[in-house]
Amino acid sequence: MRFVVETPDNRLPERRYALQVVLADMLGLQCEFAIGPAGFTRIHVPGEPGAIRIADHFFPAADNAWLSIATLPRFPLRHFRPPDEGLTPISTHPDVPVLYGAPGDTGAYIEHSPADIAFNVDIVGTAFFLLSGYEEIACPSRDAVNRFSFEASVLRNEDLIDRPVVDEYIELLWSAVERTWPRAERRPRSFRLAPSHDVDIPYLHAFTPLPRMLLSCAADVLKRSTVGGALRRVVQWRKARRGDISNDPANTFDYIMDESERRGVQSDFFFIVEHTNARMDGNYDIHHPWILGLMRHIADRGHRIGLHGSFDSYDRPEQIEREVGILRSVCEELGIDQPSIRARQHWLRWHNPKTLEGLDRAGVAVDATMTFAVRVGFRRGTSHSFRAFDLLKRAPLSVWHQPLLIMDATLVEPTLMNLGFGERPRIHIDRLRQAVRTFGGEFTVLWHNSRLCTPDERALYRYALGASVQ
Repeated sequence: MRFVVETPDNRLPERRYALQVVLADMLGLQCEFAIGPAGFTRIHVPGEPGAIRIADHFFPAADNAWLSIATLPRFPLRHFRPPDEGLTPISTHPDVPVLYGAPGDTGAYIEHSPADIAFNVDIVGTAFFLLSGYEEIACPSRDAVNRFSFEASVLRNEDLIDRPVVDEYIELLWSAVERTWPRAERRPRSFRLAPSHDVDIPYLHAFTPLPRMLLSCAADVLKRSTVGGALRRVVQWRKARRGDISNDPANTFDYIMDESERRGVQSDFFFIVEHTNARMDGNYDIHHPWILGLMRHIADRGHRIGLHGSFDSYDRPEQIEREVGILRSVCEELGIDQPSIRARQHWLRWHNPKTLEGLDRAGVAVDATMTFAVRVGFRRGTSHSFRAFDLLKRAPLSVWHQPLLIMDATLVEPTLMNLGFGERPRIHIDRLRQAVRTFGGEFTVLWHNSRLCTPDERALYRYALGASVQ
């Protein structure tokens, strides 16, 4: 079935990007785009009765003040219940938040005529706003390491971080398509587990100089009151310095791969290849024989090697290109056949759009940085991978975003969510996993190899992964 999608003629690159992602990439519908009247987007099927109209609020209002703070949604948001207005989409919540839109003359957000369905909520504009990261440019708020602040996000202000709002809107639209054209078929989607691992500290002791090791021993005794821990640290450090890293606490790579293989999935391991910030980028050399052997071992077991962009590369496109080139060169030297490069920025640092520019120029296929360091959840409003968009160049890019939903440190660190290792982090894991299952998305988790050293850390990781695949 071929759909014709008519849109107003302003902001065409932005409109067509959002419609391409929603209708073609995510729903799998065959679409032909055309210019239509102002005020709404119209979807119809040639030769078939009926049409769907979607109100146009975001683009006209934002056009004259593009990427300014004045174009952000107004709080508090309104909500409506689709079943009360004639549609019953798949969802995890009874209500739908309205970022852009207004009720019609009847007071409803969904209006029905004999053959047509009209949405007074702006599905297209809202999808674009969230998927493109529009607020990351429009709002100047940044945290201590120059990341867009969660505190300033629409998702935080309206408590929407646990909800894939774009996925909810897509299901709302699909319910209208299905009602209007019962023969329409969509792309099937199913839940997929996607574990990933940033290799910040490949080995706890192998690359640690003596002064730093002695400081850690002092902390064991004075802060953690464990003389035994200090003695074990000395023994393990001496073994590592002699070339034995088999018992290093952070050498959890086989454990990670065992758990992934037990569930029938691949793990992604992101390695730092250069040091743009000596204090923040770890202390290992990508060309060290132990690291090269580790990369080869990971590839031999069928898992993937990716780039962990260095701390200060995030707003330097040329540095990102350089680091991707180094990773490709190392993989080639090792005989690792991996033409498709995946990446994640160190400390989740991100500049919209400079980070994207570097990734796109370097030919990176997938980036998995998109989450907030201080809060787990759906930063871009979806559980599905989607093509990125450059807000300044006004064009879709070749790199895709893979939403990152959970990072280990976010759950447990005292300065972040501080949930510990008991039931509290599991509540958040369950909530996000259920949402991803509902919408057939990717459950992407980040667990550092160096945060799997204790029984509590490993138990929480296994819980995040879920049951084994038999």
